[in-house]
Amino acid sequence: SGRTERLALYDQQPTLTRIPIRLGPYGSSFVIFSKGDDPDRLSTVTRNGVEATGILASSATDLRGQLDGIGLEREADGYRLEVARPGAYQLRTAANKLMRVDIPHVPQPLGITGPWQLEFPKNWGAPERVMLDRLLSWTEHPDDGVRHFSGTATYRRPITIPASMIGAERRLYLDLGRVEVIAEVRLNDYDLGILWKPPYRVDITEAAHAGENQLEVRVVNLWPNRLIGDDRLPPDAEWTGPRLKSWPQWHLDGKLSPTGRLTFSPRKHWSKHDPLLDSGLIGPVCL
Repeated sequence: SGRTERLALYDQQPTLTRIPIRLGPYGSSFVIFSKGDDPDRLSTVTRNGVEATGILASSATDLRGQLDGIGLEREADGYRLEVARPGAYQLRTAANKLMRVDIPHVPQPLGITGPWQLEFPKNWGAPERVMLDRLLSWTEHPDDGVRHFSGTATYRRPITIPASMIGAERRLYLDLGRVEVIAEVRLNDYDLGILWKPPYRVDITEAAHAGENQLEVRVVNLWPNRLIGDDRLPPDAEWTGPRLKSWPQWHLDGKLSPTGRLTFSPRKHWSKHDPLLDSGLIGPVCL
């Protein structure tokens, strides 16, 4: 991401430095060591008297990957503490300065259930629009075009956010649960970026407001499902085993396949006998 920050908490000893870093799947960070000690750094963090170092995330950014943990971010005039569980928190610096904050209540996660509108691009095998009573893999849908769709489809629905989840000192996250494979999220026409790896979770604080909000999630899957579906249709080219024998004339003329196939490849990587890959927004989705 290019983000740079001073670590809020670490343990420095004469022969080693212990740094709590929580990395999500495929995550990485560069750690730059400076000379000398930092008396303003935190040495311990406790929740209800129990040291929380073992579950500590290195920053509020990492908290998105571990909402049951604690997020700490160093600021010019102190620290910002982000937590997902209530309790009495104590932060102690290397200079033995003690800071305390009591969090009596944190709202419980709110599940996003009910119908979703799912839209597909025209002329790509699937209907332009279907209504889902619940989230499921496209491969479980009764429509053959949905089961074999490959490309980008858009989920839309209103979500109601209680006023109790909105506040000046609260961060609100949207967790999409399981996604196959990539999701682009918009809330109230606010672009929240692309989620390409688990956890599929994004901070929606700046875009959300109490009451009804409009959620849009564009999901892209892989292309085998369409290739598998096309292989159920009559052949539109000659093959030598898995390899193309010669370029078909319809392809050389820049025309569509005469058999109704939507994809074309000079080599057969997938066949109609292969299992379909789970695709789409599978969830569960929650705030």
